[in-house]
Amino acid sequence: MSKRQLVLVTGAPRSGTTVVGNALRTSWRHREIYEAMNAFVGDKAIRNQFEVPGAGGFSEAALDDLVERIETGRLRLRKSLLKQRNPYLNRTNMSMAGANFVPLVTHLIWKDPFAFFCAPHLARRGMPVIVTQRNHLSLVGSFKRMDWLAPVGDLSKRMVEAGYEIDRGLLAQCQDASTPTETGALMWHLLNLALLRWLEDGEPVNVVRNDDLLFSTDEVSERLHRITGLPVALEKAESETAAPPQEPLPQKAHIANRDAKSITDYWKTLLDEDEVALALDLNGELAQRLDDKLSSTVVPV
Repeated sequence: MSKRQLVLVTGAPRSGTTVVGNALRTSWRHREIYEAMNAFVGDKAIRNQFEVPGAGGFSEAALDDLVERIETGRLRLRKSLLKQRNPYLNRTNMSMAGANFVPLVTHLIWKDPFAFFCAPHLARRGMPVIVTQRNHLSLVGSFKRMDWLAPVGDLSKRMVEAGYEIDRGLLAQCQDASTPTETGALMWHLLNLALLRWLEDGEPVNVVRNDDLLFSTDEVSERLHRITGLPVALEKAESETAAPPQEPLPQKAHIANRDAKSITDYWKTLLDEDEVALALDLNGELAQRLDDKLSSTVVPV
């Protein structure tokens, strides 16, 4: 099978990668590759959630080999290690099978939060790379709703091994974190600390803020088209002034027909004062630095 053009859409889980990935699949010749770097359902070469090139035995050469196998449809996918999933019919396997089955596929939209730390290397290779970025309180609220624990203890150690500067206090927090709120806030910090470094170093990654996906749809659509060369079908969210939901949202990742106000502000119904204070203390300054940097580097259409 000949190589297809890869477009990587990555970012923290719950930051908008699915919205962007879906918007780029506007033709039957554009197929999805779903989380090839997910350590539970992805390629057998992946041993850690959020592999960091240069750490944990994962090299840039291993990444290049993985990319070549994605391009040519030769992923070595494992059975799902998650008990609640069918070991054969998980989404990663199905997306790879679908891409290989359909003839004349020209583009593979690789939607994968777990490829986050691979973004600079792949962008330098010439691959279009889109990194989604979300407000830290919204993301932490989403992690609490989903009851997810981020692997921040192991990830922080591998980041240090790869040359990222993380102070001892933050490292200790990562080792001790035990709740979805704590690990979600720390994961946001680790990933966005890396993102800020990439932007300061001039890495050719393209950042799309989640709020812009909701409130600047036309501008983001045009920007995504310029980045990828693909037509973009980005749907507008419902009114930003709609009333919040009266009932708690279900514990599932993607919920249809949510309005923009709910997406951005639902954390206010989930996080208590102590949790908000924890998140602000950890991420408030970094969020401001990152926002300032993005405002000065993201050129409006």
